[in-house]
Amino acid sequence: MQVKSISVADTDAAVATRMERQHVLYDSSKSIDLLMLESALRHPQVTGDELIAQIDRIRALAGTVHIGVIPQSAELCILPLHGVWIYDDLVEIELVHTTITTTDANDLKLYNDWLDQLWKSAVTGANLRRLLDSITGA
Repeated sequence: MQVKSISVADTDAAVATRMERQHVLYDSSKSIDLLMLESALRHPQVTGDELIAQIDRIRALAGTVHIGVIPQSAELCILPLHGVWIYDDLVEIELVHTTITTTDANDLKLYNDWLDQLWKSAVTGANLRRLLDSITGA
């Protein structure tokens, strides 16, 4: 597998785009739910300092964004097989090799129901803060 080198201009453009997207997190007209697995935080693809910064960001956003983490010890009635993003009436399903986008009402219902079931296993609020503290050793 070849790794593509990225220019400084490409990196700067990517960072600018990412920062612009962050504005939606503070838009009170939007409703954002973020659900993730504890394993994504325990087995990060970043350094320890970067992980702590990411967890600090999660803590900061917990007041404006509905955030849940599914603990590794949680009993699941269904499995989180892949990443899913739902934007209003559009679903993006992230697979290893591609992303599938659909606006089909049946697909939207299926994935909303699937996520509703996963949310039942998630911790939020004070339990989320305790879980994040256990990950960072705070």
